[in-house]
Amino acid sequence: FDPTGDFSSKMDNPDGKSYYHMWGLKSAGAAMNGPNYFDLSEIVRRLGHEGRAIDLFKIDCEGCEWFSFEAIAAQGNIRQVMVEVHWREYTNPEKGFKLFDAFAKNGLIMFSKELNDAWPTACAEFSFIRFKQSFLGLPSASG
Repeated sequence: FDPTGDFSSKMDNPDGKSYYHMWGLKSAGAAMNGPNYFDLSEIVRRLGHEGRAIDLFKIDCEGCEWFSFEAIAAQGNIRQVMVEVHWREYTNPEKGFKLFDAFAKNGLIMFSKELNDAWPTACAEFSFIRFKQSFLGLPSASG
Protein backbone atom coordinates (compact mmCIF):
# COMPACT_ATOMS: atom_id res chain seq x y z
CA PHE A 1 0.00 0.00 0.00
CA ASP A 2 1.30 3.41 -0.93
CA PRO A 3 -0.89 6.20 -2.35
CA THR A 4 2.05 8.28 -3.59
CA GLY A 5 2.80 6.29 -6.74
CA ASP A 6 2.56 2.97 -8.53
CA PHE A 7 5.45 0.85 -7.28
CA SER A 8 4.03 -2.52 -8.40
CA SER A 9 6.76 -2.93 -11.03
CA LYS A 10 9.38 -2.80 -8.26
CA MET A 11 7.83 -5.67 -6.28
CA ASP A 12 9.58 -9.03 -6.15
CA ASN A 13 6.55 -11.20 -6.89
CA PRO A 14 7.66 -14.47 -8.54
CA ASP A 15 4.55 -16.46 -7.55
CA GLY A 16 2.03 -13.69 -8.33
CA LYS A 17 0.58 -13.79 -4.81
CA SER A 18 1.58 -10.30 -3.74
CA TYR A 19 -0.59 -7.33 -4.57
CA TYR A 20 0.07 -3.61 -4.65
CA HIS A 21 -2.64 -1.08 -3.81
CA MET A 22 -2.24 2.66 -4.35
CA TRP A 23 -4.13 3.33 -1.12
CA GLY A 24 -3.26 5.09 2.10
CA LEU A 25 -4.62 4.72 5.62
CA LYS A 26 -7.11 7.50 6.28
CA SER A 27 -7.03 8.85 9.78
CA ALA A 28 -9.32 11.26 11.58
CA GLY A 29 -7.48 14.52 12.23
CA ALA A 30 -4.56 13.71 9.93
CA ALA A 31 -3.39 15.79 6.99
CA MET A 32 -2.66 12.55 5.10
CA ASN A 33 -6.12 12.14 3.62
CA GLY A 34 -7.31 12.23 0.03
CA PRO A 35 -9.26 10.27 -2.58
CA ASN A 36 -6.98 7.20 -2.34
CA TYR A 37 -7.11 7.10 1.46
CA PHE A 38 -9.48 4.80 3.32
CA ASP A 39 -10.06 3.99 6.97
CA LEU A 40 -9.01 0.54 8.15
CA SER A 41 -12.50 -0.95 8.13
CA GLU A 42 -12.97 0.19 4.49
CA ILE A 43 -9.65 -1.36 3.45
CA VAL A 44 -10.63 -4.63 5.16
CA ARG A 45 -13.98 -4.53 3.32
CA ARG A 46 -12.42 -3.72 -0.08
CA LEU A 47 -9.97 -6.62 0.26
CA GLY A 48 -12.72 -9.05 1.26
CA HIS A 49 -11.16 -9.69 4.67
CA GLU A 50 -14.30 -9.09 6.72
CA GLY A 51 -14.73 -11.88 9.26
CA ARG A 52 -11.28 -13.30 8.43
CA ALA A 53 -8.21 -13.33 10.63
CA ILE A 54 -5.37 -11.05 9.58
CA ASP A 55 -2.20 -12.77 10.73
CA LEU A 56 0.12 -9.78 10.36
CA PHE A 57 -0.62 -6.08 9.95
CA LYS A 58 2.55 -4.08 9.16
CA ILE A 59 2.27 -0.31 9.15
CA ASP A 60 4.81 2.41 8.38
CA CYS A 61 2.70 5.43 7.49
CA GLU A 62 4.99 8.35 8.35
CA GLY A 63 2.97 9.63 11.28
CA CYS A 64 -0.56 8.42 10.59
CA GLU A 65 -0.16 5.84 13.36
CA TRP A 66 -0.85 8.62 15.88
CA PHE A 67 -4.26 9.22 14.30
CA SER A 68 -5.20 5.58 13.64
CA PHE A 69 -3.79 3.52 16.53
CA GLU A 70 -7.16 3.24 18.31
CA ALA A 71 -8.82 1.78 15.18
CA ILE A 72 -5.88 -0.58 14.64
CA ALA A 73 -5.97 -1.76 18.27
CA ALA A 74 -9.73 -2.30 18.19
CA GLN A 75 -9.61 -4.33 14.93
CA GLY A 76 -10.04 -7.65 16.76
CA ASN A 77 -9.25 -9.90 13.81
CA ILE A 78 -5.62 -8.72 13.60
CA ARG A 79 -3.38 -11.25 15.36
CA GLN A 80 -0.08 -9.39 15.16
CA VAL A 81 0.81 -5.73 14.56
CA MET A 82 4.16 -4.31 13.53
CA VAL A 83 4.14 -0.52 13.62
CA GLU A 84 6.90 1.97 13.00
CA VAL A 85 6.32 4.84 15.37
CA HIS A 86 7.47 8.30 14.28
CA TRP A 87 8.11 10.54 17.30
CA ARG A 88 8.86 13.87 15.62
CA GLU A 89 6.18 16.57 15.78
CA TYR A 90 3.30 14.10 15.82
CA THR A 91 3.32 13.31 19.48
CA ASN A 92 4.39 13.86 23.02
CA PRO A 93 5.00 11.34 25.82
CA GLU A 94 1.32 11.36 26.85
CA LYS A 95 0.23 10.43 23.32
CA GLY A 96 2.81 7.63 23.33
CA PHE A 97 1.36 6.23 26.55
CA LYS A 98 -2.12 6.31 24.98
CA LEU A 99 -0.92 4.27 22.01
CA PHE A 100 0.60 1.55 24.19
CA ASP A 101 -2.39 1.62 26.55
CA ALA A 102 -4.90 1.23 23.69
CA PHE A 103 -2.96 -1.75 22.35
CA ALA A 104 -2.72 -3.38 25.80
CA LYS A 105 -6.42 -2.85 26.56
CA ASN A 106 -7.22 -4.68 23.33
CA GLY A 107 -4.97 -7.63 24.16
CA LEU A 108 -2.00 -6.54 22.00
CA ILE A 109 1.19 -7.08 23.98
CA MET A 110 4.57 -5.78 22.82
CA PHE A 111 7.15 -8.50 22.24
CA SER A 112 9.78 -6.65 20.23
CA LYS A 113 11.16 -3.15 19.72
CA GLU A 114 13.82 -1.98 17.33
CA LEU A 115 15.23 1.47 16.62
CA ASN A 116 15.34 2.59 13.02
CA ASP A 117 19.08 2.75 12.32
CA ALA A 118 18.64 5.64 9.88
CA TRP A 119 16.61 7.74 12.35
CA PRO A 120 17.29 6.32 15.85
CA THR A 121 15.96 9.38 17.69
CA ALA A 122 12.86 9.73 15.50
CA CYS A 123 11.59 6.21 14.66
CA ALA A 124 11.24 2.83 16.31
CA GLU A 125 9.40 -0.30 15.26
CA PHE A 126 7.28 -2.10 17.82
CA SER A 127 5.76 -5.55 17.38
CA PHE A 128 2.65 -6.65 19.24
CA ILE A 129 0.88 -9.98 19.44
CA ARG A 130 -2.77 -10.37 20.43
CA PHE A 131 -3.61 -12.56 23.38
CA LYS A 132 -7.11 -13.56 24.34
CA GLN A 133 -8.54 -11.19 26.93
CA SER A 134 -9.12 -14.13 29.31
CA PHE A 135 -5.43 -15.08 29.14
CA LEU A 136 -4.49 -11.57 30.22
CA GLY A 137 -7.16 -11.37 32.92
CA LEU A 138 -8.94 -8.54 31.10
CA PRO A 139 -12.71 -8.28 30.71
CA SER A 140 -13.90 -9.39 27.28
CA ALA A 141 -15.34 -6.86 24.86
CA SER A 142 -18.78 -8.40 25.39
CA GLY A 143 -18.74 -7.75 29.12
